[in-house]
Amino acid sequence: MLVLKTEKACACVIRDGHLLVFRHPVADVQFPKGTVDAGESPADTVMRELHEESGLRPNCVPKLVATLVFERKASGDRSDDPIEHQTWHVFAIQGDDSIPVEWDHVAVGSAVEEGLTFSYFWHPLEVSFGDTYPQSDDAFKRVAALIAEFVRSR
Repeated sequence: MLVLKTEKACACVIRDGHLLVFRHPVADVQFPKGTVDAGESPADTVMRELHEESGLRPNCVPKLVATLVFERKASGDRSDDPIEHQTWHVFAIQGDDSIPVEWDHVAVGSAVEEGLTFSYFWHPLEVSFGDTYPQSDDAFKRVAALIAEFVRSR
C-alpha cells in the first residue's frame, strides 16, 4: 500500500482568550494551515500560510506549541486512497486589536484553495471547539484542545 508523507504548519492566532478560525466553503471550520515547502522551515511556512489564507501579516515570532504525528487516508475514508503520514507543527501567534472581529478573505497560493473565500471569526477558547463544530476534522479538534491548554497554562 502506498504511504504518503506530508509535513504541515498550523497557525493558531490567539487574542483575549479567543482562537482565530474560519469557515471553509467545503471543509467546515478550521485554522490556517499548509504544507511545508522544500527548504522552508515550519515557522516560515506558518507565517506564509497565515498570509495566503487570511491576509494577515502579524509582526511577531510564532511559538511552536506542539508537533502532532498521525496517519489517515489522504482524502477521506475511501478504501482505495493511500495512507498519508502527516506531521503538523502547531504554532501559537499572538494577535492584537488590529485584527478585525470577522472578515472574508479570498485564498491565494494553493492550487486547491486558490479563489476560495474563507470567512474568519474568533472562537472563545473556554468553549469546546469539538462540541461546537462536530463536523470539523478531528485533527483541528486536537489542535484547538492543545491551544486551549497552552493558553490556560500561561
